[in-house]
This record gives sequence, C-alpha cells and structure tokens, in this order.
Amino acid sequence: MDEKTNLIIEFSLVQVTEVTSSNAMEYEGCKRTLNSIIKKKIPIRCLTTDRHTTITAKMRTNYSNIVHQYDVWHLSKWVTKKLSKKAKKKDCQELLPWIQSVSNHLWWCSVTCEQNADVLREKWLSLLHHITGKHCWRASKEFTLVKKCGHPRISRKDQKEIVWVENGSPAHVALEEVITNKKLLKDLAKLTEFHHTGELESYHSLMTKYAPKREHFCYNGMVARTQLAVLDHNANVNRAQAEVKKGSKQGEKRFKIVCGKQRKNWVAKEIKTPKSYSYVEGMMNDVILCKKGKKFKYKPKIQAKCIAPTPKPPKQDVIEKRLSNKQK
Repeated sequence: MDEKTNLIIEFSLVQVTEVTSSNAMEYEGCKRTLNSIIKKKIPIRCLTTDRHTTITAKMRTNYSNIVHQYDVWHLSKWVTKKLSKKAKKKDCQELLPWIQSVSNHLWWCSVTCEQNADVLREKWLSLLHHITGKHCWRASKEFTLVKKCGHPRISRKDQKEIVWVENGSPAHVALEEVITNKKLLKDLAKLTEFHHTGELESYHSLMTKYAPKREHFCYNGMVARTQLAVLDHNANVNRAQAEVKKGSKQGEKRFKIVCGKQRKNWVAKEIKTPKSYSYVEGMMNDVILCKKGKKFKYKPKIQAKCIAPTPKPPKQDVIEKRLSNKQK
C-alpha cells in the first residue's frame, strides 16, 4: 500500500509449499512484492512493517537503501499486552488504569521526537518519573536531552486527585520491566518517522469478505479474490464522511456508536459515503470480450493441489496404520 494515497499498488500470494515454513511465507511475500515494484522502477523511500525478525534482518542486508520503519500500533499493542498481563497480579493492579495512557504515550513520543531516536527513547523512559508524580528531574546518564514532562503544569488539586504509582512498588517495578525491555528500546529507533498501518488493516478486513478464512480456495481462486478485494478497496479508498441530508441537523457529519472489541468501550466512528462499484461494469464487458476471443487469454498458474510433501497413500493403508497404533 502506498502511504500517501492508501492505494494497493502490488500484492503477492505465497503458498506454504514454496518456502521452508509458514513463518518464512511473510518475508517471501514481502521480498517478491518489493522486487516487483523495484523492477517497475517505482521508487521506494521507506517501508513500514510489523516487527518480523526475518524482514528486519533482510531489509538491513538486502535493501539497505530503503528506510525501514515499524508500525507504531504493533509496538503499542505489544506494550499493552505485556502490561495487561502484569496488571492481573494482585500487587500490580495499580497499573490497570494507566495502561491506555502508556499506550498513548508511545504514540506521542513517536509523533514529537522530530526523527531523533535519542529524544524518542528518553521521552519514553520519562514515563517512569511521570507515573510517580514527578515531572522534572536532573540530567543523568539516561536523561541528557529530556529533563521534564511535555504536558502542561498539573494543578495542586489534580496532583492530589490522580492516583500515582509509588516509586519502587511492585507495580512500578513491573512497569519498568516492560518499558525498559532491551528489544523494545532498540526497536524504538524504527518509530522516528511515525508510520502506522491502520488503513492496511482496514483492507485486510475487507479481504475476508472476498476470501473468508474458514473456507478453502485454490491458488488461482485466491489470486482472483485478492484482485477483487484490491479493486474494491482502490475504488473506494479515502471516501468522504457522510452528512445528514434532512432535518434540523442537515449538513452535520454522521457518526455511529460501536463497542470496541479489545477495550470493550463505546466509541464514535465516522460513517462514510456509500461505496461505488462502477468498476464492475468494465469487468463484465471484459469477460464478454474474453469469451468472444477478443481479449487476452487467461493462463492460470499451476500450483500443487495439496501442501503435503509426499504423495497421498491408499486410504486403506492409512486406516490400518491407525488401527495398528491404537492396539500398540
């Protein structure tokens, strides 16, 4: 997906038999797609992905001319998951009301770091001071650039009403273990440009309409269904927010109230203008022309029908083997 336009410009379908394991499929798909875009001489300045270790390593060695960034949402999700697990402990329940704020803080650090990894790291670690009610501190080995919180001054009344976490308490120690995680601190350097893949997640949701995960499709069927999903997405991306057409609220932006799956809280979401399917008519015309032999002839790609590495044995042999194992 192109981040500026939110259009899907390329995709790649990988079958598990083509690689060594299911984990290797993600990098293989990424590699094929990148190479295809590069071959078409489309410049790539930056690529944003999740924290897949193989992709991270290969981007560093094979695509060193492309800036590699992580999706803020994925790191935020990791932090939230770890803190939620810690907060379930009896002596760490103080963390629970702070989890969403910690997640928001990570996003804020990425937005305001001005592409400076050191500033981002220090702003992130400043959370250890803020959560105890301390908002200014002296310069130290860990804090050379950031010496105070970035929020406005908190009034005395609010300072007393907020339930701070005591420094050195089990909850504070648990928080420190999560936010000072070595891999996390290293990965913060890939959040300096503040990229996130929210629109791509929306496309993945749309993809399940054309290719439900509970159903099996052949390789060529999967290609066709992915193409349909891309056409649908690209034809309707960046739709405007719908407005009220009649009544006293005419012209106002429309919203719907939904309950979030993860946080279980009610939130307002924009209602978009109706989708357009004008591209379908052109597809139908092409199908007719293909049938008449006036368009290109489709040449399906032949893939293995079964992911098993060995040929299918006779059914009776497999049954006898199972019965034999039971007797043993």
